[in-house]
Amino acid sequence: MFSIASQSPRLAAPALLVSLAIRVVVRISPIILDVAAFIGYGTPTLLARSSGNRYESGDYKAALKELANHRKDVSDGKRAATQKVRNVSFAELAEEYMKWAKPQGAYTSKVYMARQLVGRFGTIPLRRFSVHLLEGYQQELLASGKAAATVNRKMAMLKHLFHKCSDWGWVDDDTLRTVRKVKMLKEPAGRLRYLAPEEVQRLLKECNNPLLRAIVTIAVNSGMRRGEILNLTWDNVDLRNGYLLVTQSKNGDRREVPINAAVREVLAGTVRRLDSPHVFCDEKGKVFKGGRNAFERVHNSLHS
Repeated sequence: MFSIASQSPRLAAPALLVSLAIRVVVRISPIILDVAAFIGYGTPTLLARSSGNRYESGDYKAALKELANHRKDVSDGKRAATQKVRNVSFAELAEEYMKWAKPQGAYTSKVYMARQLVGRFGTIPLRRFSVHLLEGYQQELLASGKAAATVNRKMAMLKHLFHKCSDWGWVDDDTLRTVRKVKMLKEPAGRLRYLAPEEVQRLLKECNNPLLRAIVTIAVNSGMRRGEILNLTWDNVDLRNGYLLVTQSKNGDRREVPINAAVREVLAGTVRRLDSPHVFCDEKGKVFKGGRNAFERVHNSLHS
């Protein structure tokens, strides 16, 4: 009978190695199949069961069939594939978020707040965020003298960052649930106060710049925010029907603001430049940028 031992010593060793290699491949093939299924399709179920020291051929065929069915279920959406999460730092998330938010309103304030958050959490991986970490950040802000409303605005943006991150598949559901567990601080009830007529006159008297005086007049008589007034364009001014159209509000909604005689007088007396669409602009036709400092100066003068 033909046997490996009957061959010459020079040929016996390679033949023996080939035989052993074939036996190893036959034995470990189901194991490789099981590992591939576990990594790629999220099913840790053993696909081929062991019988002694050998894998039964029937179980191996059943494993192949099970893997094929699993792939089909994933393709048809009947079974979820394994969620693969990137190792992303908070700074990387903030950078991508600001690209996404650029076409939206209040972009400048979002950039300012994002820089502050990156300064605190920049190098921390997203999966390392915990309730303890974020609640500690809230306490740090309060200890530095920040109001509860300011802390809540920062936390609201941070949570929205993680929501978008989840939409992009950069963070798992457990991390998102962890961030959402952090509660907002209780804010004191706001106080609604109207300026008395003499306070309005004093406020306007502090406006030495005619452009600033016109802006403050519209703010007092319309209730519009500073940013809404500065971004106002002539296309959104309807003097015939008596309203201003706000297209870039803080919450993103469009609304119509009725105007009274004082606002109508200001707009009618404002020269419309042919090289700029803005109602209030600087010498170059750009949006008036001196609004923030001027408003603060007038506000401080009123309360001094």
